[in-house]
Amino acid sequence: MAEKLTAPARSRAQLWVTALAAALLATGLGLALGVALQLPATPAITAAAPGAATAGAEQCYVWVVFNATGVDADGLRVRLAGVQTVTSVYSGDANPLGSARPGGGYDASSASYMFDLGQNAVTVAAGESVQVGVCTPDRVASAHMQWLAGASAVGDEMHPLGVTWDWLGSSGIQVRLKNSAATSVTVFGLRLLAPGIEFTLDEVEESVVSNLGAAAELEEPMLLGPGGEFSQTLALVAEGPGRNEPVVLAVEWVAEDDLATSAAAYIATRVAADRVYLPFVLR
Repeated sequence: MAEKLTAPARSRAQLWVTALAAALLATGLGLALGVALQLPATPAITAAAPGAATAGAEQCYVWVVFNATGVDADGLRVRLAGVQTVTSVYSGDANPLGSARPGGGYDASSASYMFDLGQNAVTVAAGESVQVGVCTPDRVASAHMQWLAGASAVGDEMHPLGVTWDWLGSSGIQVRLKNSAATSVTVFGLRLLAPGIEFTLDEVEESVVSNLGAAAELEEPMLLGPGGEFSQTLALVAEGPGRNEPVVLAVEWVAEDDLATSAAAYIATRVAADRVYLPFVLR
């Protein structure tokens, strides 16, 4: 369940944000756990499952995942719930693990798309991070990630905050958040950004995203308990993006009060192409 934070808690969240921004600028590490944006095209790693959805707008997700296991890892297992088709997997310079290992694809038993990164025998040392990115016509209901050493799992499974949404015509968006982690999280940022252009991977930096104007945003931080869900309707401002224009949905949170667990998710999508009108009857 979601709860509004008290004034002291809001102040703490503001201090966390300020401290986080300073830490990111000082270390140059960028975002701690996730951005979603337009990725450069790369080959799909498997064919779509029979009956997989292929129509509709494509969304692109990127997670920057920190290795907090205390040991070196040479792979990362990724499971994307609700996804049947992945059209591209990021394998650029920010992903030292390289392309996906053979054998990935849609798993009907879990209704998830699964793959392992790490085909080039490169390791990610403890304290380092790797960038994971996919483009898909399906919405990611939830993401689950696990560091690997060979075929063995190391550390705890990671559960970024789940983000889904529905357009209310082109005048607003309803965003739903789900905390699949075993600890509480504080959502201190929920914004709909209007960059005016399609982002590419090389164009996205923390400083660029932080300076984008918000077309709609959450007014107060919210506390989301383990397994908790939160729904918020964001109305577009009058000068906001028009129909079918690119937008970025930004969500920022921390696990309890631990700055080391600060995270963000950016999802590149578009404003609904058509307005929704309620039916009426003339008498």
